[in-house]
Amino acid sequence: MKTALLLFGFLLQAGVAAAAPPAVCPVAGKVGDCVIFSFVWDKAAVPKYTIVVQEDRTVHYWEGDGSYDETQRAKPSLTVNDSTFKRIFAASEPGIFQDCESKARNIAQTGEKTVRWYDGDQYAGCTFNYSDNVRLKEIVATFMAMAQTIQFGDKLKHDQRFDRLSLDAEMDALVEEVKDGRAIEVQNIAPVLQSLADDDRVMERVKRKAARLIQDASTPAPATPNAR
Repeated sequence: MKTALLLFGFLLQAGVAAAAPPAVCPVAGKVGDCVIFSFVWDKAAVPKYTIVVQEDRTVHYWEGDGSYDETQRAKPSLTVNDSTFKRIFAASEPGIFQDCESKARNIAQTGEKTVRWYDGDQYAGCTFNYSDNVRLKEIVATFMAMAQTIQFGDKLKHDQRFDRLSLDAEMDALVEEVKDGRAIEVQNIAPVLQSLADDDRVMERVKRKAARLIQDASTPAPATPNAR
């Protein structure tokens, strides 16, 4: 508890708004460690969303206002691989939340980003637009790449039903984002991709790309040396 109070005191001194630290991860009554990322920006395609990764690797994602308990838009059966899990749980390392917001002036707005880490009676976190903290930026980039994949899955599902002519461009964009590492954990949209691969109403090249993404997502990635 002393550690929790020190962490909470540091957040107050740093000017970070935070409620009293809860005893457990505040997601659907789950017990255990977790890292929570929330994004808010009215100019984004999805202006509000939250992702939670728990120590048992349970992943929750939902959009819009409201908590996990209130929303009906939470995505079921999401998963996270070893390297992604390690990058996210770097939030538990000392110093992650120091110098959270950049002191540089005239930085463009790119959305309000909040990262929170819970571990029993310990709590730490901060909210910022842009940070110079390399490790914190890596955590945020990982969460945003997970969200990008999920949001692509929603768009592909919509287009398959209502706008099949848009699927080709949308699939090309997803393939490019995956290639550049800005969309990860493709297995989380495998049902949507499989539906496209099996759909004779969509273009053949869309079917091929969907099948290839499924195949690549099911192939174990090579071990990353010196991964945290």
